[in-house]
Amino acid sequence: KQTSRVNPIITRATAYIQENLTSIDSVDDVCEALFITNSHLHHLFQKYLMTSPKKYIMSKRIFEAQRLIRSGTLPIRAASEVGFDNYATFYRNYKRFFGHSPSEENMINVVREQYF
Repeated sequence: KQTSRVNPIITRATAYIQENLTSIDSVDDVCEALFITNSHLHHLFQKYLMTSPKKYIMSKRIFEAQRLIRSGTLPIRAASEVGFDNYATFYRNYKRFFGHSPSEENMINVVREQYF
């Protein structure tokens, strides 16, 4: 029986990110909270999660924004609520992540539901 152990720093970092998702300005905020260097955190994220801390934070924000949009929040408000200061940055990342714009999210869900 093989068990998987996650590094305790990764556990603390992901918990911190989840709890402070909307207020984190940069990866440095996470590093300061955990008293570790940026390069050490980056190394651990690459090793255990196969992504960078910055991309991890971005994906968490994008998924949270998607959840808000699907529940009826306007895309511009969802972007602001999950911590994006710039809607253009949010829009670009959302489209890259999901392949469609935030305003198309609910239309795509309606189409999906029609076929299932």
